[in-house]
Amino acid sequence: MHWALWLDEKNRAAKLHLKFKVLKQSACDLLITPGNTCERETLRSFLEPGETIVGDRYYGLEYAFFNELREISVSFVMRIRNDARVEVLEELPLTEADRGAGVTWQGMVRLGDNWEGDPVRLVKVKADGKVLLIATDLDLEAELIALIYRYRWQVELFFKWLKCILKCRHLLAESERGVAIQIYTALIAALMLQMFTGKRPTKRQMEMIQFHLLGYIGLDDLMAMLGLEKTKK
Repeated sequence: MHWALWLDEKNRAAKLHLKFKVLKQSACDLLITPGNTCERETLRSFLEPGETIVGDRYYGLEYAFFNELREISVSFVMRIRNDARVEVLEELPLTEADRGAGVTWQGMVRLGDNWEGDPVRLVKVKADGKVLLIATDLDLEAELIALIYRYRWQVELFFKWLKCILKCRHLLAESERGVAIQIYTALIAALMLQMFTGKRPTKRQMEMIQFHLLGYIGLDDLMAMLGLEKTKK
């Protein structure tokens, strides 16, 4: 895979940049690039005014990115590094609901040594023994900011589903176009199966389809397992 530049000649990788709508639980856009492509640069090509994006610490490394998002009317809920340089300008009060959601502090701050533009709101959340620092421009209760960031985990579950259930852990093609075709065909097959069954495809359903294609089970057995009625000719 000569195009999939990553570490060196012996370590190549492709990277799937996925735009995932959390509330709809679905992918809405994707781009496949070499493994050494900057994710923040790729995110810029996905942005649309009026959106709210949620990102992990990698996207929060570049503080100027926050002001850039504001300029194009894109709201953000971004985790930043715990050792970030923070200048506190104002501490904001917390409600009991905020504390119940794991929020321990919030305030208006400047980040880094060369912050430009308006201050940003910082929400400190303690979850599962970890401390999360979340930067946002949203004027919502702190408990909702914590909840929004927790929902980011859904994209990780989607990647697990894509790799384990749809069998995209191993790439069948070596070209960039071939990799894209593999991802798209897997997603199309999953969407078609969901349209027929009304449910997200499971590992057992995908295995049964494979067994049918290999000739191990008949169509009647497959349809019965999927809970579908065979269409009459």
